[in-house]
Amino acid sequence: MTQKHGLDGAQTARGRSQSQVVRTAHRNALLIAIRLNLIELAKTGELGKTLKERADQLNERGVRTAKGEKLDHKKLSAAMIELGADKRTIDGLLEEAIDAADDLGVAEEDMVDQLWHEWLYHHTLLMFNHGSQMFVGKNHPFIFQPVRPFDWVHPRIRDHRINAWWYGKKKVFPLEARLVFALFGMFKYEKRHRISGSPMFP
Repeated sequence: MTQKHGLDGAQTARGRSQSQVVRTAHRNALLIAIRLNLIELAKTGELGKTLKERADQLNERGVRTAKGEKLDHKKLSAAMIELGADKRTIDGLLEEAIDAADDLGVAEEDMVDQLWHEWLYHHTLLMFNHGSQMFVGKNHPFIFQPVRPFDWVHPRIRDHRINAWWYGKKKVFPLEARLVFALFGMFKYEKRHRISGSPMFP
C-alpha cells in the first residue's frame, strides 16, 4: 500500500510539473505575441495611446490568452510589466523628456533620443552585471537626468565597451530593448538614427 501511494505521489508531482511547463509555454507565447504586435503597431504609427486602445488592437489581431480569452487593459498591463516595459514607467520617462526639452528650449526629438540612449545604456549594464533587468530592475531603477544636447556625452564615448556591445558584429541588447524603443516612439526618428550612427535593430 505504501508503495502504491508513493507511486501516486510521484505521478502527481510529475503531472503538476508538466502542467507548469505547459502554462509557462502558453504564457511565453502570449508575451511574444504581445511584444511583436506592439512593435509592429508602433512601427506603422498606429499604436494606441491607452492600455484599453492597445488591448483592443491586439484583440483585433487575434491575440488571445491561453484560455482563449480576449485581452483587457489589466491583462495587458501585467504582460507589459513582465516584458520589462511597464506603461506607467515608459509614459513617465517620456513626459520627463518632453518637459526637459521645453525647459531647455531644445527639440523634443533630441531629448527623447537622449532618453533612449541613456535607458539603453543603463539596462545594458544591468544585463551584463546582473542578468535580465526584469529580475533586478526594481532594485536598480533607471533615473533620467537630462542635459542640454551640446553638453550630453553619448554612452559610446563615455564607455568604450558600448562599441563592442551595440556596434560589433554580434550586436547585444537587453531582451526588452526593441519594445521600449518602439514605445518611446523611436521609429519616428529611424532615418535620423541611421544617419547619426545610433544603434538600430535588425
